Amino acid sequence: MLQTKDDVINRGRYTGYTNAKAIIGMLAKRTIRSDAIIQSNQLKAPNLIKRGDNVIITASNSAISVKMNGTALMDGALGEQISIRNNQSKRLFKI
Repeated sequence: MLQTKDDVINRGRYTGYTNAKAIIGMLAKRTIRSDAIIQSNQLKAPNLIKRGDNVIITASNSAISVKMNGTALMDGALGEQISIRNNQSKRLFKI
């Protein structure tokens, strides 16, 4: 459903993508017209974590690594910071 074409894109505020691999797997925030140039503000990353998912919290440095079980308190995409509750201590973390 994607096609590559040459077009002048410096007329608008946003730039288009030069590689189709960069947009595969992304979600459209709104309807995108056929033959329209896809811009970065029209896409968002899919959520990888859903609220209520069990996660592993890892804290480490060069000498030690600690792992704890937790529960995600919000949805989150790659690179986003989310709140997590430690299942044992019930403390909240923003990771």
